Amino acid sequence: MTAGRVWRRRSKRTWAVSRSLQSRASKSKRHHYVPKSYLRAWSFDQRRVRVLNTVDGTDRPVGLRDVCVKENFYRVTDSSGRQHNQVEDMLAVLDEECAKLLRLLRGWAPGDDVDFEDFMSLAVVMAVQRSRTPQARRHMQEMTDGIYRSLNRPTETTRGRRAGSASRCRRPLLSTAIATP
Repeated sequence: MTAGRVWRRRSKRTWAVSRSLQSRASKSKRHHYVPKSYLRAWSFDQRRVRVLNTVDGTDRPVGLRDVCVKENFYRVTDSSGRQHNQVEDMLAVLDEECAKLLRLLRGWAPGDDVDFEDFMSLAVVMAVQRSRTPQARRHMQEMTDGIYRSLNRPTETTRGRRAGSASRCRRPLLSTAIATP
């Protein structure tokens, strides 16, 4: 396949995703951080999965609707103070792509091959999935807090000066980030 054909297919797909996002505008509150299509692959009856309680070691069946879900997990407040679910809407499009890829992979037979576009879609789905969990969010918040603390730590050049002084100097961002353990 020529590069021009691949580009046309990608732009058509991008256009379809854009139209899909514009038509959504979801009001949902229950946001899944693992796609239900992926969870369904582990289901024993297409409606429930067995969930292990890591505290007491018991397991029980739980509906797909209630697994890997948090209320308003992807709700965002924009600069004007308006809350929206655009992140959830974007991830819903990615979840549809995930479901398509899972159907493709389940239908594979020995000797089958995947085309480049599906391979790249799989890579994106995997990378995004790793970053959309509560654990990843906590990790990102800890990193952000650490960077903020290190940047706001008094330096030798700012000690003894009044806060807000016009001649206040700071170390460059890069050296601060590297010097911090």
